[in-house]
Amino acid sequence: MDDRNAPATKGHIADLRTVLKGDIAELRAELKGDIGNLRAELKGDIGNLRTELKGDIGDLRTELKGDIGDFRTELKGDIERFRAEAQESSEQLRAEVNHGYNDIVERIHDSQTELLKAFYGYAQGNNKRVAELEGNEGAFRSRLATIEDRILEVERRLNTPPPV
Repeated sequence: MDDRNAPATKGHIADLRTVLKGDIAELRAELKGDIGNLRAELKGDIGNLRTELKGDIGDLRTELKGDIGDFRTELKGDIERFRAEAQESSEQLRAEVNHGYNDIVERIHDSQTELLKAFYGYAQGNNKRVAELEGNEGAFRSRLATIEDRILEVERRLNTPPPV
C-alpha cells in the first residue's frame, strides 16, 4: 500500500489480519516455551535448594552432636573435679552448665533463622520474577486488544454505508 491516505480494502485488511494472526501465534508459542523453560528451571533450582538444605542440615546435626558430646565429656570431668575440690562450688557449676546449654540453644536457633531467611529470600525472589512475567503478559494482552479494536473500527467504517 503506497498511498497511506488511500482507503483500506478488504484484501488489505485480510492480509493484515493474516500477518497479525501469524505474529500472535508465534508470540504465544514463544511465551509458552519461555514459561515452560522458566518452570523447569525453577523446579530444578528448588530441587537443588532442597538437596543443599538437607545436606547442610545433616552436616549441622553431625557437628552439633559431636560438639554436644565433647561438651558433655568436658562437663563430666569438670563436675568430678569440682566435687572433689569443694561442695560449695556446685551452684556456680550449675549456672555455667545452664549458660552453656542456653548458648547451644541460641546457636541452633540462629542457624535455623539464617537457613529460613535464605530459603524465604530465594522464594521471594522467585515470586517477584513470576509476577514480572505475569505483568509482561498483561501488557501484551492490552496491546493486542488495542490492535484488535483498531481493526474492528476500520472494518466497521469499511462495511457501514456512507450516510445519504
